[in-house]
Amino acid sequence: MKFISEIHVSLKSGHLDPEGLTIKKSLSALNYDIEEVKTSKIYKIKISAASIDEAKIITDEICKRLLVNPTKDEYKIQVEKV
Repeated sequence: MKFISEIHVSLKSGHLDPEGLTIKKSLSALNYDIEEVKTSKIYKIKISAASIDEAKIITDEICKRLLVNPTKDEYKIQVEKV
């Protein structure tokens, strides 16, 4: 079966987000009253697996082995059948 895994990776609280700070400064320069900007990445991966549970396990392994730095990142996954 085919599944789509959507992975949201963002910085843990307390870690500096230079891209978010740059966007905040740019928005302030455009006269927007912005308190905070946080950035994140979204990955969408099509996976072949026998079940949704197996697709979730594969997705979690992908995060731990490649996409996420556990020291500074947190992530959430959502898996749906295609």
